[in-house]
Amino acid sequence: MSARVDRINFSLAVAVLVSLSTPLLIFPETSAVLLKQTYSLIAHHFGWLYIVTGASAFSFVLWLGLGRFSDTRLGTEQREFSTVSWAAMLFAAGVGAGLMYWSAIEWAFYVDTPPFNAEPRSEQAYMWAASYGLHHWGFIAWSLYCLPTLAISYAFYVRKVPYLKYSIVCDYWLEGREHSAYARALDGLFMIALLGGAGSSLGFSTPLIASLIGRLTGIPVTFELELAVVGICVLLFSGSVWLGLGRGIRRLSDLNVIVALLMLAIIFVLSDTLFLLNMAVNTIGHLIQNTVQMAMWTDPITQSGFVEDWTIFYWAWWVAYGPFVGLFVTRISRGRTFREVVVGMLTFGSLGCWIFYLILGHHGLALQVSGELDVLQAVA
Repeated sequence: MSARVDRINFSLAVAVLVSLSTPLLIFPETSAVLLKQTYSLIAHHFGWLYIVTGASAFSFVLWLGLGRFSDTRLGTEQREFSTVSWAAMLFAAGVGAGLMYWSAIEWAFYVDTPPFNAEPRSEQAYMWAASYGLHHWGFIAWSLYCLPTLAISYAFYVRKVPYLKYSIVCDYWLEGREHSAYARALDGLFMIALLGGAGSSLGFSTPLIASLIGRLTGIPVTFELELAVVGICVLLFSGSVWLGLGRGIRRLSDLNVIVALLMLAIIFVLSDTLFLLNMAVNTIGHLIQNTVQMAMWTDPITQSGFVEDWTIFYWAWWVAYGPFVGLFVTRISRGRTFREVVVGMLTFGSLGCWIFYLILGHHGLALQVSGELDVLQAVA
């Protein structure tokens, strides 16, 4: 096993993790300010590049999946997993507790600070609030996952590169230098990006899970409880990987999807079902009507900060996770064509996320509109 470990990049990942975690633990307030300032600097100067990257990835992925390369088959073997299990695994790999967190309350942030200079808490503000979450977790997001998937899977299955790592996306240019310093640098950057993406996900999900445990059991929500939550999550992830794709990851993914759909079905039935149906139709129509505008908006006139705070952050998050998702989806996509991968990732991924927003998010919106619960005050 030791011969299969890239010790240089493994050591680099550990060093980066320790160097970033140590000051966060010792100087949390100062580190938080520094991280916020660093992100603001990047978003302000390079936000336009993230917007262009997202739109370009979506266009290019559609061209690959629906154009003359659409019938490119990833390997000659039979498919390893059924379409249902394949969709469940790619969805579970691409999203996590972050979806549970944001799908319920993201609209609440937009209502008070809506995009496109809309009046706060107006009808237009609610419409943008309902549809922008679908945009951030929709086709462009999954295109940023799909593009590295196609690049990695083509090198692995068609060009027959005998190993799976991020640098094989440049196999055509490396030409026998797969273990060169350049290739190692690419894999090192991938590891650093993965740590950042995983840190963001755990940062959203850990307090959410700890609060739920505290609410149900009465245990005080402390740093120790949150640390225990992280430990449990790591054990679950490690256990499913140790069991392998068939016995571990596939079964856990199937279970996750079943439990999630059951929860959403209960909310759909017990909530204001008619309101959810009307809002779903209205929101999807609003999204379709304004997709291009949302995809290319950089807010150069009012400079409200909406794009930097939300869209650019999301695109950066998807980009950071893209190579990891690409490696995993490549591993489970043997025997499928480019068309199947593109259509599957963009439709199954986007629709899966949209269901959460259309049910869980709109349930919260229904409570706000009906006056049953002041969700905006609770979020504030």
